[in-house]
Amino acid sequence: MNKQVLILDSSMVCTWLGVPGMDVTGPKSDPWDQGRIQNLIDVKKTKGFIFILPIAALIETGNHIAQTSNVKCANLLMELLKQAINGDSPWGIFNEQSIIWEPPNIERIVAEWPDSIKHGVSFGDFTIELIAQFYMDRRFEVEILTSDQGLQDRARASSRLPKPRRSNYQS
Repeated sequence: MNKQVLILDSSMVCTWLGVPGMDVTGPKSDPWDQGRIQNLIDVKKTKGFIFILPIAALIETGNHIAQTSNVKCANLLMELLKQAINGDSPWGIFNEQSIIWEPPNIERIVAEWPDSIKHGVSFGDFTIELIAQFYMDRRFEVEILTSDQGLQDRARASSRLPKPRRSNYQS
C-alpha cells in the first residue's frame, strides 16, 4: 500500500472551516471554495491519505479566526486539532512534525530560511516544506493542499528529487 499524506495550508483550512471573509481562496483562474475543498478532502480520505495539520497552518488559521471573533470556526479548528493530537483517522499524529523544532534541525532553519525570503518564501511556508520533506524522506507520497502557487511549485519540484538514502532530519 502506498503511504500518502495530504498537508493542509492555512488558506485552505480557513476556507474549509468557513472563516468569514475567506470563503474563496486561490487565483481567479482556479478558485477554491468550501465545497471544492470538501470534495477533495472526501476523495483523499477515501483513498487512504493521512492528513497533516502543520503547526504553521494551525497558528495562521487561528490568527485569521481571532480577527473575526468567530467562535464556531474556533471550535471547528480545535476539533481538528484534537483529532490530529489523537491521530484520529484520517489525521496524522500531530507531534510527528515536532522533529523540525529540535536541534540540530533548528540550526538548519536558522541557516536556510533567511536566504529563502529572497524567493518570497514565508516562514510558515518554509516549515510546511520541511514537513513535506520529512514525509518524503520516509517514502510517503506528499501532496500539499494550498492555493499558494509558489508553495505548490516548490513542493512539485522537491517531489521530483531523488529520495535520500537517509533522512535530512536527526532525531
